[in-house]
Amino acid sequence: PGERYFEEALEKHREELTDDLLGELLKAEAGREMSPEEVLDTAVILYAAGQETTAKMIASCLYHLLKNPDQLAALRADPSLLESTTEELLRFEAPAHAITRRATADVALGEETIRKGEKVLCILAAANRDPEVFDDPERLDITRESNPHIAFGTGIHACLGATLARVEIQIAIETMLSRYPKLRLTTDDVEWEGSFIIRGLASLAISLS
Repeated sequence: PGERYFEEALEKHREELTDDLLGELLKAEAGREMSPEEVLDTAVILYAAGQETTAKMIASCLYHLLKNPDQLAALRADPSLLESTTEELLRFEAPAHAITRRATADVALGEETIRKGEKVLCILAAANRDPEVFDDPERLDITRESNPHIAFGTGIHACLGATLARVEIQIAIETMLSRYPKLRLTTDDVEWEGSFIIRGLASLAISLS
């Protein structure tokens, strides 16, 4: 459905170039900087990364805060912890659980060799709970000082929207907690969606008062 939507949108924009994002992508296509396939893929990826992951992350943040009342109480008592809370929630349950990469050279990893050109599925969620990197990684700790998580990836492929995502999460948490001081879960029985790559709740049942 996403591809079909953008295929139609791009066709309309080809008829009359605009100054929006799709228009800029099509200018790159016209200048042969990008192929039509690359333009379509980029449009779909930008939509998915900017909408789906953000929605899932905000719901997940609220869920884990409400599920850990001691952490929620600490944040309410000290709002300056909002930034470290955001980083810890990103580490604890980032929406992008896995990413794919392609080896550009032979790489020895333990007793295995990844050959040049082979695809690799990188589990970011596992790295973010690595006990050799994080103390007590299975515990949500909003006061965690050392938090080198890779929720947004790393290197040249790191998420371009990381700063915006952090701001969106902080605004959502701050607004919900200030507007609804009695915010609580109505059930601990939640269902996670079946996607292995994108992690998110199917729904979140909460009471606002």
